[in-house]
Amino acid sequence: PTPKPALVPGAVTEIASPLKATTMDLDKVPDPVFSSGAVGQGVGLEPEGDIVVTAPADGTVVVAPSSGHAFGITLDSGVEVLIHVGLDTVNLGGKGFDVKVKQGDRVTAGQELVRVDRKTIEDAGYSLTTPVLITNTDKFASVEVIAEGEISPNAPLIRVTAPEG
Repeated sequence: PTPKPALVPGAVTEIASPLKATTMDLDKVPDPVFSSGAVGQGVGLEPEGDIVVTAPADGTVVVAPSSGHAFGITLDSGVEVLIHVGLDTVNLGGKGFDVKVKQGDRVTAGQELVRVDRKTIEDAGYSLTTPVLITNTDKFASVEVIAEGEISPNAPLIRVTAPEG
């Protein structure tokens, strides 16, 4: 079988930001599950303004709990991305999350996944820090964060490079 585009030896693929935010080094994310890289390499995002999380590229939603706090997407390129909206926000049981997609849905780049009510999350005392992780990091030679500071939705955020084969 032909490998997915991002997994072709030596291929370089850029993953877009799913929201308007300020970047944070993954090791600074105040949750050891993410900061340790155990789930995958990536970056933390501090959402700015209205929180609308969008698909970074075309793909299929493989994880979308009704709580709306996390989305796993297998991109058509072969990159597997997890977007985890806030820390411990699963405890809200979906309160403040207006979910637009469900497991199994096809999504296109820029399509809305969820709208998040900032005030609901903040009033409940949860962090809005949103890790964006490459969950199949082990398939790549490198996973680099290419954005620093403020980033717009759909702007390049992470670059993955496939091994030389």
